Amino acid sequence: MATVLEYFTSLIDSMVCIWFITAFINAKKHKFTALISIVIYYGITLLYDNFLQNFNMLGTSILFVASLIYALIICQKDYIKAVLACAIYKAVLILSSSMLFTVISSVINDFGVLMQGSGSTIRLVYISIHKVIIVSVFTLILVVFKNASITDLLTGIVFFGVSVLTILGMGATMVAVTSGLYRTNPISCYLLLVTYILINICVYLLINQVKKLEKQKYELKRLSDRYGYQQEKYMEAVGVWNSIRKVQHDIKNHLIAIKGELDADNVEECKQYVSSLIPQTEQMGKLIKSDNNILDYLINSKLCDLKNTQVIVSGVVGDLSDISDRDLVSIFGNIIDNAVEAISGLEEKRIELLFNRHEDNRLIVCKNTIGKSVLESNSELKTTKSDISSHGLGHIIVEETVSKLGGMIEYTEDSDMFIVQIILPVNT
Repeated sequence: MATVLEYFTSLIDSMVCIWFITAFINAKKHKFTALISIVIYYGITLLYDNFLQNFNMLGTSILFVASLIYALIICQKDYIKAVLACAIYKAVLILSSSMLFTVISSVINDFGVLMQGSGSTIRLVYISIHKVIIVSVFTLILVVFKNASITDLLTGIVFFGVSVLTILGMGATMVAVTSGLYRTNPISCYLLLVTYILINICVYLLINQVKKLEKQKYELKRLSDRYGYQQEKYMEAVGVWNSIRKVQHDIKNHLIAIKGELDADNVEECKQYVSSLIPQTEQMGKLIKSDNNILDYLINSKLCDLKNTQVIVSGVVGDLSDISDRDLVSIFGNIIDNAVEAISGLEEKRIELLFNRHEDNRLIVCKNTIGKSVLESNSELKTTKSDISSHGLGHIIVEETVSKLGGMIEYTEDSDMFIVQIILPVNT
């Protein structure tokens, strides 16, 4: 019984360590790495318990290094956060153990002597209290350090409160055990401990379920906002297309009118008429012409009217018939809008669009000038505006649409240019 208890305690410590570090760094996608790390950490713990009990500092240092190596592997170059996670874990573990032992020793006489038997009921209660304490403290730390929402903060406080009540109940159980209350019926003591632990597990699961429902509600709202945003962009493109079609349709009538003036030898009137059309023809001379009308309208409507801006469009667009108009608007409407917004306020304004095709993949590159590095200070391209609900969606929509089409997107910088590179497969 004693050996099983010690092994089980070491396993719980290993799982809690890896769980806390993973959650603190926010690297939940490394599930396989976490599982392997639990096994390795557990193995090191067993070696420490069996061979290094007389070298406490050495064993503690080895375990800390093991946890630090895992944190550095999953931290994605956020080394400060990795070191902080390991330091917090070790500090909480040591402080909680020492403080718990001190508090109980002040309440129960000869507590150190009672703890000598590793398989004793007293030790079982002590270990149970200690594990509830560290899990509740770690949960509260995660809520605070992750800048959680009000809902997460409240649920974290509720869980911590339930854990405190559990700790008090377990403490009362320990006092009862030392007074001999459960000597004739120790099974009732064990059942009481199991009940306390199950209550905590149920509360934890309930809180997680509430958080999942809140997250789903938030995601639903975001999806609704994005759909409305996409609809707005799509209708904007359709409106531009209708306007350009009207102008193109009128050209034929303009030519007929000019021919009529020339046939009647009204040269001066013809000159005046042509002069009135020059502003329109100059504007239309800048139109990008490809085999896709929606793409033409997006580029022309958003880039032709830019003042003091160098706009370069090069390459061959090719066939885009396998991509829906809605997806074209989502991709090109947003990357062009982002580029236009990025150059506002700059002295040197330049936007470049490059189209290319290599085998079964299309390459789309959008470049715009920047005053300073964007990725260095904002690698996730989050909006810096106060109205988060209506800004910062552009990059998210582009990434989701590209992913839906089976493509890839990459953000880079070259000197004074911000570059968005999109690769889309040709779906035949």
